[in-house]
Amino acid sequence: MAASSQPSVLSSAMVFDPTNDPALAEAYAIYDGGGLRRAELEARILANQPVAKIAGSMQLAEAVIEVYEEIFFQVRAYLDDRQWISKTVFTIDLTVATLAEQLENDWRSFAYYNGIEALEELVGGAARDALQQHGTMAYLMPETRLSHAVLAEVVEVLLPADLTRAETLEVGRLGRLLDVVDKAVPMPKSLAQSFGIARGVVLAKEAGRTLYLERVRQLIAAL
Repeated sequence: MAASSQPSVLSSAMVFDPTNDPALAEAYAIYDGGGLRRAELEARILANQPVAKIAGSMQLAEAVIEVYEEIFFQVRAYLDDRQWISKTVFTIDLTVATLAEQLENDWRSFAYYNGIEALEELVGGAARDALQQHGTMAYLMPETRLSHAVLAEVVEVLLPADLTRAETLEVGRLGRLLDVVDKAVPMPKSLAQSFGIARGVVLAKEAGRTLYLERVRQLIAAL
């Protein structure tokens, strides 16, 4: 089937009989269910990961992914056209989006601009459970075990807007330490550019701000 001029989307009112087409039914369930599972699948497609690899990572049948792409997310033919992808896929309004919606959008964007290896660090392994419970704040928690290169970018993106001068100097010191530690493995594209999270939004609450500073201090002590 030839790719259409834009990703095709079916109405959420449509119902599929799994006894007639189990792959289509499962693909539709992922599309209609939304959330991080749909975001991860679409992020992997945007990173141009082969269908077989996606199937292994997400424990899905290859037929489900093929159907999903054909019906709900027909973008592979346009991955080299950044303007088209930007206008068609990254259309979220960050001024009204929930933090969960921002995170889903961020995964897609990060995968597209940085590739599958960078995405795996953000969505796989230890990060997965923490993200389900804490959202984007999980990236500041030790159990997510991000590399210094990714963590340095996360620290930049999640920088609270109301830090004192002393606190700002602490964050600056961490940034310099991380840069020294990982200067040989720069990220392909700044996380701050590809992530759509506005500074201060995620850490608006005092608890988030406190966690941010605690994590910065722990990292400085560990380096």
